[in-house]
Amino acid sequence: MNAREKFLELKKAWVNAKGNPALRAEIDNETDAFFDSLTDEQKKEVVQTTSDEFKRMHNEISDMNKTLNVRDALADVLPFISVSHLSKQYFGKSASWFYQRMNGNIVHGKPAKFLPEEVEKLNYAIKDISTKLGAVCISI
Repeated sequence: MNAREKFLELKKAWVNAKGNPALRAEIDNETDAFFDSLTDEQKKEVVQTTSDEFKRMHNEISDMNKTLNVRDALADVLPFISVSHLSKQYFGKSASWFYQRMNGNIVHGKPAKFLPEEVEKLNYAIKDISTKLGAVCISI
C-alpha cells in the first residue's frame, strides 16, 4: 500500500470513528506514527493527496450550493406547476430525474446535478411557462 492509500485509509477510519473518542485517539496515534515513518518523497505524496482532497471537498460544497440555489429559486413556483409535465416537455425525462438533480440525490455514487446546458433549458422552460401563464385571460 502506498502512502496515498494509507493516508486515505487512516482518514476514512478517523471519520468513521465519529462518536468514539477512544478509537479516534488510537487512530490519531497510528496517524502520527505513519507520518513519522514517511520519506520526503512520501510526504510530498501525502501533501498532494491532501490538496486533492481539499479540491474534491470544495467541488462537493460548490455543487451542493448550486443544488440549493436551484431548489431555492424554484421553491415558490413548484407548487403551481407539474414537475412531471415540465420534465417530459422540456427535458424528455421523468419527474424523478428532475427531483434527483434539484435535490442533489446520490445517483451512481455521485450527487446528481443539472449540467450547464440543462440549467439553460430550465431557465427557458420557466420563462416559457411564465409567458403562457401571462397570456391566459378568462372571459365570460
